[in-house]
Amino acid sequence: MVIAASYVLASIFIVPHAVGWVLFTRGYHPFLTGDAPIGRIAVVLLGGGADTVHGFGGTTLAVPSGDGLERVLEAARVFNLTHADWLISSGGTLDPRRERDGVTMRDQLVRIGVPPERVIVESESKTTHEQAVLVSPILRSLGATGVVLVTSDIHMPRSLGAFRAYGVQAVPAIAPSTHASDAMRKRVLPSVEGLSRSQAVSHEMLGLMYYAVRGWWKR
Repeated sequence: MVIAASYVLASIFIVPHAVGWVLFTRGYHPFLTGDAPIGRIAVVLLGGGADTVHGFGGTTLAVPSGDGLERVLEAARVFNLTHADWLISSGGTLDPRRERDGVTMRDQLVRIGVPPERVIVESESKTTHEQAVLVSPILRSLGATGVVLVTSDIHMPRSLGAFRAYGVQAVPAIAPSTHASDAMRKRVLPSVEGLSRSQAVSHEMLGLMYYAVRGWWKR
């Protein structure tokens, strides 16, 4: 009975969304023009996964997953608001049958108007830690003096700490969850979106503790 009740609660979107707000997102606000750092700005977009389909003859088609599309949309908005010099699209893949996040996000960024020559792709990283390891030297080589980090709202604390551990002080730009603005009736009934949000919140709780223990996260 307890297990069943816990499962139902976890599947009601507003429950994990509220938990995520308390634990991870209450200190952040939507990025504003006044939040832009001074100098040569690089916007760093962290991958959120990609959906890849395979057809006959070895054909494939890939797009960023739900979280990935939310992040792409926010990165393009921040890029335009800040008139950034570069936009780094960062992310590889854990599954060799899937397209790399950095590539699929780059394609969507260009599709919605970001100049392709201003997008730098990092497609080797498989984790947030690896993104910080691989992107930080790119930022130094570019001579970027200001960094804006774009990722999902609940992923932001772990991401900022991971980049701080490698000497990058970034301004946060959170990508909101699309389902947070769904009709109330959808948010208070059990749904796949609720379970997905619960999984994401749990992942961040465990991930933050793991990164802190490994020394991959700095307050």
